[in-house]
Amino acid sequence: YGAKATFDAEVGYRFGQVELGVGVRNLFDTYPDQPSSTTPTDPADPSSDPAMLFNNNYGTFPWAAASPFGYNGRYLYTRASIRLSR
Repeated sequence: YGAKATFDAEVGYRFGQVELGVGVRNLFDTYPDQPSSTTPTDPADPSSDPAMLFNNNYGTFPWAAASPFGYNGRYLYTRASIRLSR
């Protein structure tokens, strides 16, 4: 895999006992490298190894299951929490 970086960010604010937040994971929508589509015919080519082809279910998915980070792209979220006192 080539070198890549992902960036996450979150902003939150507390209102008394309630905390609200919004955030993003993989801010710049970075995707892992796609595995080679080579068929296992050349023993000198490591990308033609059947184990590597199995890693993406023989071409069913565009990215390998063993990617160094997720392949779902950017993820936005909100969260809320409340602090209960005794």
